[in-house]
Amino acid sequence: MRGSPPTIDHEITLIPLSTQFSSGIGKEPGRISQAPLDALETTRFPPTADVTSDVGQTTVSGGDVGWAETAVAALVCVLILVLAGAPVAIALRLRGLWLAASSSLFGMSAITTAAFVAPLVLVPWSVLPVLVVSLTVSAAVAGLLHFFPRTRPLVHVTSRWHGLEPFTTAIGLAAILIGLRLVAAIGSPDLFAQEHDNVFHLNAVRYVLDTLDASPNGVVQLSAPGSSSNYPSTWHALNALVIQITGVTVPVASNAVLLTVACLIWPAGALLLTRELFGYSRPLMLAAGVVSAGLPVFPLLLVADIGAYPLVMSIALLPAVLAAALSLAKLSHGEPLGRWRSVIILVGAAPALLGTHPSSIATLVALSVPLVVVVGIRAFKSQASSGARLIVLLAMVTYATGVLLFLLVFRPTFQGNSGLETLAGAVGSALVFSLADLPPALAVAALSLVGAVSAIRSRRTGSIAAVALWLAGLSLYVISAGPDTFVRGVVTAAWYRDPMRLAALTAVTVVPIAAYGASTVWAWLGSRLRPHIPAGGGRVILGAAATVLLIVATQGAAMAAVSTMTRASFDPTEKAPGVRVPLSADARELIARIPSLVPEGDLIAGNPRDGSSFAYALTGRRVLLPHLLSPRTADVEAFNQGFRTATPSDPACGAARTLGIRWVLQTRAPVAAVDPVWGGLSGLERSPNVEVADRVGSAVLFRVVGCGL
Repeated sequence: MRGSPPTIDHEITLIPLSTQFSSGIGKEPGRISQAPLDALETTRFPPTADVTSDVGQTTVSGGDVGWAETAVAALVCVLILVLAGAPVAIALRLRGLWLAASSSLFGMSAITTAAFVAPLVLVPWSVLPVLVVSLTVSAAVAGLLHFFPRTRPLVHVTSRWHGLEPFTTAIGLAAILIGLRLVAAIGSPDLFAQEHDNVFHLNAVRYVLDTLDASPNGVVQLSAPGSSSNYPSTWHALNALVIQITGVTVPVASNAVLLTVACLIWPAGALLLTRELFGYSRPLMLAAGVVSAGLPVFPLLLVADIGAYPLVMSIALLPAVLAAALSLAKLSHGEPLGRWRSVIILVGAAPALLGTHPSSIATLVALSVPLVVVVGIRAFKSQASSGARLIVLLAMVTYATGVLLFLLVFRPTFQGNSGLETLAGAVGSALVFSLADLPPALAVAALSLVGAVSAIRSRRTGSIAAVALWLAGLSLYVISAGPDTFVRGVVTAAWYRDPMRLAALTAVTVVPIAAYGASTVWAWLGSRLRPHIPAGGGRVILGAAATVLLIVATQGAAMAAVSTMTRASFDPTEKAPGVRVPLSADARELIARIPSLVPEGDLIAGNPRDGSSFAYALTGRRVLLPHLLSPRTADVEAFNQGFRTATPSDPACGAARTLGIRWVLQTRAPVAAVDPVWGGLSGLERSPNVEVADRVGSAVLFRVVGCGL
């Protein structure tokens, strides 16, 4: 898997939210169309003396921070989402599982909206604008339901709180299983995923804290100064809120938010989607909780592969949105939401999806196709006249064509990811759930097949919709993992044709069908074993044994493999296998000393691919390239290519003076000394332009003393 071309989470270039779907999605990432690159500032940092603070700074030594502090930060994250989202859900008269799942959804939307609006009204980023947006929206929703009786629910969703215990048990079980995996993989809460995308994500959190601007356009200024485009910033905005309230470091906040999303938001949404597709039963809910924690493709894979934290958040929100879509299409077997509340949830979810990762919109559109097909077939069968049936058929074809056109428009320019195997091999991998080069998850695969067969035999519309969703999710992966074809380019371009991303997306559609398969097996076994087991304690023991067996079956080799990958991503060694931006313990110790050596406002140069750019997130000191994809201006290129041997009259020295570079950080011995792009930063110890300010092992901090500085 590590041999595939690196996938890049933040190369999607967004235009203002008001025109996001009209144009500009396919612009080349990191490029500014209004001006040539050499006319741009390299990085736009805030005036340090005015706004920089010590909040969120860390020593990154590994092991200095306890998990109790992380747990407090995670609890604060939960409270933020509850305070931001629950008022809207309560105003919408949601109860039970709908209330739990939709609160996080509305909370993310409130954060997204507040982040967008706050700088427009000159309000610095804090929890205050989030609460104002939440209360305003909840008041509007309550007023809508009060003054327009048609929008009110016929019945309260889960108005009777009976059956809540299986939901809390299932979510709690999933939280424990996922949490144990994540805690073991992270190792120490002040460590972080040393992956391509996380260089930007951690630095963007620091940038929000320094600028107090969490807007999509504000965050994009970190890596593309002067850009009028937008970058989804909800993940970074939420992290900044957690840090502002608790004072934890940037890595600790990142881990706390990840734990919240993976352990609570994801299983709650998965349970809700499973219930809406198949109805309610205790075994079904418990199975959904266990299966949601036993999928190697999510959430660990995206963290281990590229550190795509916003995409993890986006996928975790999708099940609740799909559940609302099912209710709107009258395919739900849960308690009815009603048309208007379904519409309100879908509209209310839009800011959350756009703010976390816009590809979730493409996912929602793609997965709506099987739902439309099921609804269309139902309508086709119910129509008596041939003319009416023809209209239904034409409507279905028109919708499918519209989806393809949407996917053609809604895609980034970057299309560098190749497939992993042949088409037949990809189909085989999907059948045994061996996605993204991971070992087969045979238990999940077997339960999915049992669930699909049972759902088809039931002939219930919701069950058929579940099968259609399952096939659609796997088909997207098969197309992406297979050979390069025109179809692959059209269908999977919105996800960079990346098999890893589409493998993660299958989790949304696999949990319900696999959980239904597990409950079917349980019903079959129960019908044969119950007559021989006394009621009461005996049956409780049998149910507990079945749950333990399901846990063991789903926590197998595939989960162990992805856990090992994730642990390597957090491993503070210079030679961690497969890690793209490794930082050794020596480098972390040196970075921890930077605040005592480098004055505030000074600029640090370095090759971002050796991990030096993490210094901004960890210390608050400015770095020349805070993002692996930061546009390299003519001055930056001149400095990187010629600084070591430059004389005061050379372009490299001129660039050093123009950019104000006072320090150069190398976190390990240069690995690309012959690369002309970074040739000016190799062999600096022999350069008259610098002196060693500090050294820990192979990590060195140089002070610039030449070039007329």
